[in-house]
Amino acid sequence: GMDVIEANNGRVAVERFRERADTIDVVVMDLTMPEMDGEQAFREIRRVREDVPVIFSSGYGPLHFESALAGQSQVCFLRKPYLAETLVGALQQLL
Repeated sequence: GMDVIEANNGRVAVERFRERADTIDVVVMDLTMPEMDGEQAFREIRRVREDVPVIFSSGYGPLHFESALAGQSQVCFLRKPYLAETLVGALQQLL
């Protein structure tokens, strides 16, 4: 029941978020992306709208995630691979 806006790299993700910031309910992104990694994209997105919930995904463990984004609210981490039910649960938790 959600509309999805896709981006093939971090820079495009930030641009698309800026264009539609007031209509986006949650951001789901990988920590490792071309042109701008997830941490950089997250910081840019939060400059536009500091309250937007963000779900990070990565095949790497959560240690890097925890240290890079410690203390941020409305953020969670899903380690790949994950089931669709896990993503739905994270969406329900944040929304």
